Amino acid sequence: MADYSLYENTESQTEEYSALEVWLKRIGIILVALVCGGLFWLCVICPFLPLKDIEISGLPRSISYGEAISAAGITDASSYITFNVVNAKENLESLYQIESAVVLKRYPDSARIIVQTRKPAAQSLISIDGAITPLVFDRQGVIIGIGDANANLPIVSGLSFDKIYLGMQLPPLFEGLFERIENLQTVNPELLAGISEIRIIKKDYNGFDLLLYPIHDRVKFRVENELNEDVLKYMALMLDVFKQNGMDVEEVDLRSGAASYKMRG
Repeated sequence: MADYSLYENTESQTEEYSALEVWLKRIGIILVALVCGGLFWLCVICPFLPLKDIEISGLPRSISYGEAISAAGITDASSYITFNVVNAKENLESLYQIESAVVLKRYPDSARIIVQTRKPAAQSLISIDGAITPLVFDRQGVIIGIGDANANLPIVSGLSFDKIYLGMQLPPLFEGLFERIENLQTVNPELLAGISEIRIIKKDYNGFDLLLYPIHDRVKFRVENELNEDVLKYMALMLDVFKQNGMDVEEVDLRSGAASYKMRG
């Protein structure tokens, strides 16, 4: 009788273990299915969903959010997989207002665009249809404005143009000049403000000199194309010397390192 009872207990425990094992297997299958489904969603479905969050920073006022989106090639069908960040960067940088662009994709459905706009560095005055028209250049010598004068920008003269349009870039020969002008605006704008005109004098061979015209003085300074803070400080010092000694100087040549000057008259 005792043996029969023990057998029943053992059989009952075996059935319980079998039922538990079945439930564990079912739970395991469900968990595996959920994980596989999640991976399928994340790896297969999500990358093809349309981009929902597109952040753009640094845009100039002349370019709207919609125009930037269009220029970047983003449409309603664009997704993480189909959005080409290289093409978007090139397209954005082809706009004359934009100097550089960084385009990033964020998994699974967002993108970020960081734009560096072109900033005015100098201006030039030219005649168009008989009217004096200002051209605004950035530090790379790109025309970013036509007809909008800016009293805070130095005037660069001596440039010649076959045609004029927004986004046109001067020859590489002049790029360094505009970069140095922009640098002076940053490190010592008061010193640069003392110059009324920067005239480019082209040489017979490749290169150019500069004629600098100080404000409120009839003296002009001829320098090489290395326009920098030291040159302008030396000019200011020489002007003080001329005034203190009552010297009527017409032109000063600083190209050789040692200043030589020519008196007026």
